[in-house]
Amino acid sequence: MKGIKLLKSRRAIREFKEKEVEKDKLEKIVETARYAPTANNVQPWQFVVVTEDDKIEKLEEYIDQDKEFPACIAVFSEDVNHHLEDGSNVSTYIMLAANELGLGTCWIGSYTEGKPHASKVKELLGVPEEYKLISIITVGYPDENPQPDKKELDEVIHWETF
Repeated sequence: MKGIKLLKSRRAIREFKEKEVEKDKLEKIVETARYAPTANNVQPWQFVVVTEDDKIEKLEEYIDQDKEFPACIAVFSEDVNHHLEDGSNVSTYIMLAANELGLGTCWIGSYTEGKPHASKVKELLGVPEEYKLISIITVGYPDENPQPDKKELDEVIHWETF
């Protein structure tokens, strides 16, 4: 799948098949994500790929969104000027790369240390205190095919002025 078709086909997947995600696919996702744009090429991100059942169960409990998933990629960032933008870019790249590989994803919004689960996630995954949790991207083989309605172009586009 290429370009615009890939972008238009990505959906948030919340129901996954009970099928393990292959390590090489998870590695390829992170390998691709490394090419996300970043302010001043700082590349402040670090990734923790989680597939172990006990850790997945804890993460499912922490995020408290009634989600079950076979794998996830937690995105962390150094505390740099544009950590949120850089972390958001790389999170999007993760989701697009996964889609290209036939996998579904869902972005669990995790940014801010004020989220109740942020410190628990960092502790569970052994992440140094100075890193910020940006997102947890759940990954798996889709067991649903959502087709949400999107606003029409004329509802969202403005020329020259709002």
